Amino acid sequence: MACGVEHQQGGDRQQRQVADLGQERRCQRQPRRDGEADRSGNTGWLPNSGNVIGKGWQGFKIRLAGACRVRVVLVHGMGRTPLSMLILAARLRRRGLTPVFFGYSVTFESFLGCTERLRRFIDLRMGGSPFIAVGHSLGTVLLRSVYPQLRKPPVACFFIAPPGQACRAARTLAPHRLFKLATGQMGQLLANPEFMDALPVPDCPTRVYAGNAGPVGHLSPFGTEPNDGILSVKEATIPGLPVTTVRKLHTFVMNAPIIADEIGQMVGAIDG
Repeated sequence: MACGVEHQQGGDRQQRQVADLGQERRCQRQPRRDGEADRSGNTGWLPNSGNVIGKGWQGFKIRLAGACRVRVVLVHGMGRTPLSMLILAARLRRRGLTPVFFGYSVTFESFLGCTERLRRFIDLRMGGSPFIAVGHSLGTVLLRSVYPQLRKPPVACFFIAPPGQACRAARTLAPHRLFKLATGQMGQLLANPEFMDALPVPDCPTRVYAGNAGPVGHLSPFGTEPNDGILSVKEATIPGLPVTTVRKLHTFVMNAPIIADEIGQMVGAIDG
């Protein structure tokens, strides 16, 4: 029997067979418009304090074998370590998921070296099993870069505080020597509009989370724009992807409970 994922969007249907993993179990979420309730009155979203901007999840259905245990690849942000993802990882474990950490150093690794290592890590560790990709900040850039090269793509992506363009902070800091020494080539690429605009956008179900707890007003570099202290909500937007704002600063956006809730909600439908 097969274990796989089917993604339905805009009338187009894509099917990926993931692996032969034993007895099949099946669950289906029928496509419906944003906010439209099913017969039971369920809109498909868990109660939360997040503000949803743009389109919600498109219709999709996941088929997993009974022996499958979905793994979640967690890629931290610039200047952080896998420790920064521990709270999210603990919440995912409570929901029956298996977190797998990928660590890297912007100071001592090149971009190409890091992305090639990430590609090998995912291909070897995930094999043909279904998995979800979760990145924070620069981690989302790394995941987007390797996405087209993966042997098997993730069944879904969750991008947390992603730089969706060459942001103001990166462009301001990039010329400074200390920033160059600390963040290496990857820090410079974040300030490069051509590089950032050319990053691939995943074609699997993907959601973006942007923080809006940053300072605003005449003393803020963001003026009146909602921001997380590093990125404005606009800078964290990736064209074509739905965005949920949460009341967190950039460093802590991954700790918003809604993120683990929505990852668990999607995968939890398998056992529904």
